[in-house]
Amino acid sequence: MQHHSENNLDTRFTIGDWLVEPDALRIVRGDIEKKLEPKVMQVLVHLAHNSGQVVSRQQLESTVWQGVIVGYDSLGSTIIKLRKAFNDDSRNPAIIQTIPKKGYRVIAPVRFVGGPTTDIDSRPTGSSSKHHSKTNLRVILSIALVIAALLLADRWFSGPTRIESLQTPRLAVLPFKNLSADPRQEYLSDGITADLITDLANVENVAVIARNSTFVYKNTDIDVRRIKEELGVDYVVEGSVRKADKKVRISARLIDASNGINVWADRFDAEFSDMFAIQDKVVERIVSSLEIRLSEQEKNRIAAVYRACA
Repeated sequence: MQHHSENNLDTRFTIGDWLVEPDALRIVRGDIEKKLEPKVMQVLVHLAHNSGQVVSRQQLESTVWQGVIVGYDSLGSTIIKLRKAFNDDSRNPAIIQTIPKKGYRVIAPVRFVGGPTTDIDSRPTGSSSKHHSKTNLRVILSIALVIAALLLADRWFSGPTRIESLQTPRLAVLPFKNLSADPRQEYLSDGITADLITDLANVENVAVIARNSTFVYKNTDIDVRRIKEELGVDYVVEGSVRKADKKVRISARLIDASNGINVWADRFDAEFSDMFAIQDKVVERIVSSLEIRLSEQEKNRIAAVYRACA
């Protein structure tokens, strides 16, 4: 049981072999010192005060941002910054673990200065704890059997090719790669990426991660399953752009982030003047692949944007 106030940023603590000084917004290990942004430190402090426990996204957002409406990707971006500061690998974490669909938890031992150590590996002893362990195991097994039965029934009735849509799909559009011989064409690939993010974000039944969170992956080759863990997305859009003279080729693909399998992929060749029409087709194909039906108003809005830009 911890007795420290979670809003107290004066209390120092250790997490693993790092010393955390919230009031100074820094973490220290030996000769290494790293500064953290205020919100990043607040998230770390809250997780540390709940060491070993799964803390939901909603709990972190309501505690750290305190009623301020924030984008879905704000917390994901904060967790990424924390992992970079600790040199923690999301796939083999030693400090912060992502619990898919639930939240995050600190898995390293935490010791507050002058306080007890909180270590998730410690277990209570005695016959009472054994009884509770057996009871919990039976409950977990029962729930797992029910979930498995529901999944099998859903697959049986809906067919194996249907994309599950029990909730609004979360989508990340990664920076499109510039495959042109001229590096100055980078603006083109970046512009296409930004336009796709904007148009997909305006579709009612899609939740799209903001540009500032996805562009941290620019010029990197990273497994989409890791992106799923870090940003909490269901699908990832990747692509490339190649411009030669007045011709443009755009390749795009929609990937299931849980298994890395392409849901849809296509290539579009056209004159540079028709580039906006190509982007329109890419948006429509992505939305269609997710089995999301655009309203007439949304179709007209997207078409009007591209007619104005053409």
